[in-house]
Amino acid sequence: MNSVVEALGDSWHLHPPIEALILLSVAVYATGWWKIHQRRPDYFTFRHLLCFVAGEIALFVAIASPLHELAEISLMAHMIQHVLLMMVIPPLILLAAPHITLLFGLPNAMLHGLLRPFLGWSPLKRLVLFLFHPVNCWIAFVATTLAWHTPVMFELALRSELWHAVEHICFLATALLFWWPVIQPWPSRARWPRWTMIPYLLLADLQNTALSAFLIFCDRVVYPTYATAPRIFGMSALEDQAAAGAIMWVPGSFAFLIPLAFISIRLMSPSRGAVGPSAPSSSSQRSLETFAEPEMPTGRQLSKDGRTVGTFSESRFATIVLRAVFSQSRVNNLVAFCAEQYFRYHRAFGTRVALSLHPGESDERDK
Repeated sequence: MNSVVEALGDSWHLHPPIEALILLSVAVYATGWWKIHQRRPDYFTFRHLLCFVAGEIALFVAIASPLHELAEISLMAHMIQHVLLMMVIPPLILLAAPHITLLFGLPNAMLHGLLRPFLGWSPLKRLVLFLFHPVNCWIAFVATTLAWHTPVMFELALRSELWHAVEHICFLATALLFWWPVIQPWPSRARWPRWTMIPYLLLADLQNTALSAFLIFCDRVVYPTYATAPRIFGMSALEDQAAAGAIMWVPGSFAFLIPLAFISIRLMSPSRGAVGPSAPSSSSQRSLETFAEPEMPTGRQLSKDGRTVGTFSESRFATIVLRAVFSQSRVNNLVAFCAEQYFRYHRAFGTRVALSLHPGESDERDK
């Protein structure tokens, strides 16, 4: 045990440029947060700062801690790393409304001289509108998840440090896109009605369940590298693979279903007129476009721009879906049952074929 602890202590995967970039982003965000917090502390509270710092710490743990080295020999550790990159870090960062706060944290010369003309470029605006459309966000997230978990791509990432970094960048970037319509950080505007995030999250949870069930019930090692890797947790390669599937299944499903439940409850509430950072005023929007000092909205403007009370049909729909959330475990169990039956039939069929190739073993074949 002492040797394992010593090995983990010596396995920090540090890259000074990456750690410097993380520290720089925290410093810039803290500067911008302090500027806005002084003017409107009710808009940017300490919760935003804590979320951003927690997201950056989780990012450092995912890519620089001994977890990165353990991922080379344990699929379970690798899956923990993926859960952090796709389901923990992006929501934490987006909850901090980072895009506007980071802009306010930059020096004025850089903001007005370099970024303002670039951010006002029409092709860039069209590209952003395309990338942040909910359909494209969902497709990018699901396609990246499935593609990088195929044996060919996964083995490529395990054997090449460069491709491993590309894999992590793809996971983090597409996860930020995926969680953007769900969290909708201020001052962005939602492209779809809020109730559409319910099927958006449910469908993502189904593909996560199917992939995790495949890893749990598969009777062979899907990724050959882990079949020959040294075992440090006392688990076989198949047990390590099943544990990785369980980590993807349980925390992954919670990551999708918890925000889904909150959205459903908010849709069912009698009044959704609560005002917050998701409803910026026209004056604050103009100040963001010109990158001037923010002109914070008055109480009358806030009440005017507040969200209206939800319709009865939306509340009824949310009620039905919230019940479906609590019965989502049945759907997951059905997917797992189908996967288990498939692999069980696959093993039985393979046994019959193998026995048919040995005609002298009739007794065993009959049995």
